[in-house]
Amino acid sequence: MDRQLAGTRILATVGWVLLRLTILNVFILTLTFILAATRNIFEPTDPFVIRFPFQLYVTTLFLTNLVYIIGNMFETIYLRLWDKKIEVRDFEKKFFNAGLVMIVTVNMTAVVLYFINYFD
Repeated sequence: MDRQLAGTRILATVGWVLLRLTILNVFILTLTFILAATRNIFEPTDPFVIRFPFQLYVTTLFLTNLVYIIGNMFETIYLRLWDKKIEVRDFEKKFFNAGLVMIVTVNMTAVVLYFINYFD
């Protein structure tokens, strides 16, 4: 019975991490579409044509997932090395917040670069 409980706990933890990773990735896609739609304000184009900024999306996706996945992995390795209790939900929150900060940082940099190129 104890083994079944441990398996259920591991499955719940993996599900939690995948849910949070999915939330980050959906937020990246949504924010990229919002930035693409607001670009129509500054550039005279057909109002129903949105040019998707693929490079921005891939850059944000890569950097955010890198911070989130590598951060959680290194934290798990650190806790295993020092024989500490591994509670993923306790330390995962700070890497989720770091992922959100990475999303905002990359997108704000893209907006600044857009305005630099637009007014140049």
